[in-house]
Amino acid sequence: MKLYSKPFSDVNEEIDAWMGFVDSLLTEMLIIRGSKERTGFYTVGQRLSSDKIADGLLPVEGKNVPLEEFLTVYEDLLDNGDAMSKGIAFPMWNLFRSSFLDDCERLAFILALSADLNRKYEQIFDALSGDSSGTGRPTIGLVIDICSLIFDKEDIDTSRLLNNDTLFRRLILKRSQYRGSMMGEEISLRRSVIMLLMGNEDDLTRAAGSVNYILPSDEEEKMISPGIFKELKMISESSERALICLKGKRGMGKRFLLTRLAKLNGVGVIRINLSLLLTLNPEMVHDILEEIALKYLLFSDMIYLDATGAGKPDEEKFKQVIMLLKQYVYHIYIGVDGDLPGDIASDALTFIL
Repeated sequence: MKLYSKPFSDVNEEIDAWMGFVDSLLTEMLIIRGSKERTGFYTVGQRLSSDKIADGLLPVEGKNVPLEEFLTVYEDLLDNGDAMSKGIAFPMWNLFRSSFLDDCERLAFILALSADLNRKYEQIFDALSGDSSGTGRPTIGLVIDICSLIFDKEDIDTSRLLNNDTLFRRLILKRSQYRGSMMGEEISLRRSVIMLLMGNEDDLTRAAGSVNYILPSDEEEKMISPGIFKELKMISESSERALICLKGKRGMGKRFLLTRLAKLNGVGVIRINLSLLLTLNPEMVHDILEEIALKYLLFSDMIYLDATGAGKPDEEKFKQVIMLLKQYVYHIYIGVDGDLPGDIASDALTFIL
């Protein structure tokens, strides 16, 4: 029988369920690490939210939770986040269901999130790391230890946690200046990740006017070819990567078409004004595109690169924007009123409106 038989009703319920899972995991780790001094670890364990869980730290035989139960609950939580049909966005589930994170990175995410959301975990993480001078954050070593307990070794690759070139490191974790042992590195989520999880998805503060959300009410209804709409709907529901070019003069319904698709899929549309974006310095462009990629991963919003009226943008800069987005985004929609640059056009599926 599934532990969570009904879909989560909101994001807070989803987060609370994951935090309960973290409490159980940390309880087990405190028991394992404190096998000779369980009473001392019990004092720390009382900071956990559940009295029943804290009682499990008492030095009584048979209190340990079978490790296979953790894997069952973990898989149950992963399965339970899908409430898109109810029109509710579950950012953690969107992120976890993507192919960008593996099980170890998901576990690192929820452990880091617990420390960022509640200070009760600080002493617990310090106790588990054996470092009284720590800052109360989970370490890479602790994450790997927990992964080794609940996952089959053949199914996980703990080395990804040490790879600075993964999406998890680039977009999710706060950049670390740590210079000690890799196992002792403490992990924390970027502030923007936490803000988005808490519901601040409309805050495109660094976009400098080059990015905005398109709402269905912004657009008058346009006549769209049923054949084009059907084909685009199939693409939007596919897990295959695609670069989609919507070609037509301004006012031909590019935005309306995308908002209709977005409404069907229960997501929004993030519009990037290419002309304005390319006036910014490269570092700001990079930061804006990474922020957009993060929103895509958490909310599955459609990404629309609007080059209508852009004339002939710098081809090299245009290609760099596409290349960065393609690292994270499965479907990139480009609106143009002319022709795409040659290299980009050869990779795109073009629909003439």
